[in-house]
Amino acid sequence: MSDQDKPQETALVMREEDLPRGLRKAGGYAQLPALNFSPQQEQMIRDMFARDASNEEFSVLMEVAKARRLNPLLKEIHFMKRWDNDLNRYVWSAMVSIEGLRTLAERTGEYEGQDPPKWEYEDGEGGKKWLVAAYVTVYRTGRKPCTGVAYYEEFLQTKRDGNPNRMWATMPRNQLAKCAEAMAFRKIFPNETGGLNVPEEFNGRDDGSPTEAHKMSGAAPVQAAAQQKTNEVERMTEHIRACAMALPEHTEEALRVLQRLGMEVSASRLTGPERKELVKIWNEVNDALKARTAGAAEQKDAAAATSTTSVDEAPVDDRPHAGNCPAKIGEKCECRTPATEVG
Repeated sequence: MSDQDKPQETALVMREEDLPRGLRKAGGYAQLPALNFSPQQEQMIRDMFARDASNEEFSVLMEVAKARRLNPLLKEIHFMKRWDNDLNRYVWSAMVSIEGLRTLAERTGEYEGQDPPKWEYEDGEGGKKWLVAAYVTVYRTGRKPCTGVAYYEEFLQTKRDGNPNRMWATMPRNQLAKCAEAMAFRKIFPNETGGLNVPEEFNGRDDGSPTEAHKMSGAAPVQAAAQQKTNEVERMTEHIRACAMALPEHTEEALRVLQRLGMEVSASRLTGPERKELVKIWNEVNDALKARTAGAAEQKDAAAATSTTSVDEAPVDDRPHAGNCPAKIGEKCECRTPATEVG
């Protein structure tokens, strides 16, 4: 290979005051090494991470990586294919990994670490705890610490059926903590990390692809997920209220159905106002059905008690009358000894 064919090493010349403190050098100017790849490396990156990208799309992705000095081979930055409802087609975008954000912060020489993530929970049915939010605080020399707050409902990624995808179903706290950490980095290192998002912050379906309904309506995946959540709440509410309308003779069956619906509400991933409203409606219907059952039982016991008292207080005297007595069997007369005196 001739010298002309070899990749040329270049550098970005910046003024010292424009450089992060950790990269400053005496003399007023410093060189910040640029990130360059050989043709073989670029082909490797394309084959591994952006196989379906057009030449123009891949060029843009690589320029973003070079400008940020983040290496796709080290997984500091990801190339991701997502559906764009405005363009009505798939588009490629570059998303930095959480490791990439940490790398950018570390390069400044001012990154002083972070606190362990903290999580907020909400009490659920059966003593369960539902994840609500994650908090991460990042420190920088000479600055006040910044805390990123990420809410579960805002960042949850789902599959086509509306359920959490594999990562969010198995490691929701880890995924949410990455979102909070990324927010904290952008706050405290705005020049270095501004405009960079981690994949975990993408709110929508994990594959980014639209269903036929999405294509026809133009609704974004996140809007479709919200609509699906609304439909689930409406369905559960309708079924719960239907139990309260059961006929009296079907009250026991309605209670059994209501118990199954209660288990469904407890197992759902609904949180916040929707969940509280469903629980409230369920409790109201459950109390009404139990009161109806208790009232029916009291009426049955009262009827049984009345029937028993009547028989005890008025025993039937079926002894035969005298031959010349006109009274019928069971009627009182003077021709025989009263039943209470029979020895």
